[in-house]
Amino acid sequence: MSAPVVAPTRHDPFARWASRVLGGPAGSRLASPAHPWWSAGRVLALVAAVTGALALVRLEHCRTAGWTTPGQFVHTCYSDVAVVYATIGGTPAAVLGLGAEAGDGVGQPALTTFLLGLVALVAVPVERVAAAVAPAAEGVDLGPRVFLDVYAVLAAAALVALVLAVARLAGSRPWDALLVAVSPVVLLSGLVSADLLGVALGALAVVAWARERPVLAGAVLGLAVAARFHVVLVALALLLLALRGQRVREAVTTVSTAAFTWAVVNLPLAVLAPQAWTAPARGWWSSDAGYGSLMVLPRLLADEGVAVRVPTGAQTALAQAVLTAVVVGAVAVWVLSAPVAPRLPVVVLVLVALSLLVSKTVPVQASLWLLPWAALAVPRWRDHLWWWAAEAAYVVAVWQFLVGLSQSDRALPPGFYAALLVGRLAAVAWLAWCAWQRDRHPASDDVRQAAGGGDPTAGVLARGQDRPLVRFT
Repeated sequence: MSAPVVAPTRHDPFARWASRVLGGPAGSRLASPAHPWWSAGRVLALVAAVTGALALVRLEHCRTAGWTTPGQFVHTCYSDVAVVYATIGGTPAAVLGLGAEAGDGVGQPALTTFLLGLVALVAVPVERVAAAVAPAAEGVDLGPRVFLDVYAVLAAAALVALVLAVARLAGSRPWDALLVAVSPVVLLSGLVSADLLGVALGALAVVAWARERPVLAGAVLGLAVAARFHVVLVALALLLLALRGQRVREAVTTVSTAAFTWAVVNLPLAVLAPQAWTAPARGWWSSDAGYGSLMVLPRLLADEGVAVRVPTGAQTALAQAVLTAVVVGAVAVWVLSAPVAPRLPVVVLVLVALSLLVSKTVPVQASLWLLPWAALAVPRWRDHLWWWAAEAAYVVAVWQFLVGLSQSDRALPPGFYAALLVGRLAAVAWLAWCAWQRDRHPASDDVRQAAGGGDPTAGVLARGQDRPLVRFT
């Protein structure tokens, strides 16, 4: 018999307080509603779809007036999806980096490139119809708008899948997925880039793992890494927990299947458009420290006239590689030495959060990487509200700071931008701290209590022999 559904309004102080608007904490009908069609999954899917639609509505200024500077920054409606499409010529071949004068394409990992190429195939005929029915204003290119609109449908589907995956992984706490469905992070950053695709696939891979289907989990995980490379941290978390729980065979099956799937997806692009295939790696290596990173602070100081040495692109790449290795080593020691095995979402959240802290660039959309794991590891509304506030403040700050690219007199001063940048990363670190602290005390972990002391995402690890492999004497 499955455990009863946990109502956040009965257990979470903020949710209980906010529920007054809707009539108070949930009653007995939550698990067996008067209208059975309105299950938690369907309600969550509907809320996610609405959030996805609102994310597109928020970009209305740029959809109408075009993605021009400084308007796209002043109105906080910048989107890589539209801007890059316009920059490379706006054809499916250009998206994929094919043709006699092929460039870097959209500069995305292989699976994301293929999916955006499919979006371009759909957008071209839709653009022709739109031009005939409702032509754009004079001087405004209709192509980027149509391309973004078509992609927004795909992103909304990915968001719905992500929310349902989180609800499935939450076990008897499906309403924790509401922390993803209504998150301002999605509203503010969901359409800036194509990150939602990889994030959703990564969560779906863990769903397959939780259902004890290691081969399927590996196949989906390989697709996820082919869409967004950061998902490799999920594979690392699985390996660490499997090593501790002596279920290495299943984890190796999953990871090897993921590697094979990743290779199959990447091979066509590597052969047909090698320039586009290597573009993400080349861009990461050669670019200077980007916005959102602690490594950009010396550049901000230099802009203010302070005599500091600004690191080059290769130096920041090497620094990130070394610091990421230190982070992975520290997390490995924690996982293998903890008295009780940490929950999988907690390990993934800590890995992703700490890797962002040492990254050479932390764009606004990188916060999407944290969404599913934060909801599963720290399912408390108060904790998320602080994080959301820091993210919202930073998103507004970075776009207003970039106004200075064309109008220096209207730009946000570097000092204010730096303070909000540090505040955002501090909120990310604090979120990881909350997850680590709760997992250190299993008796006070709401998720473990609802799951009878276990981890709903453990899969075969629940049958492992949990014991520390590293001991400090």
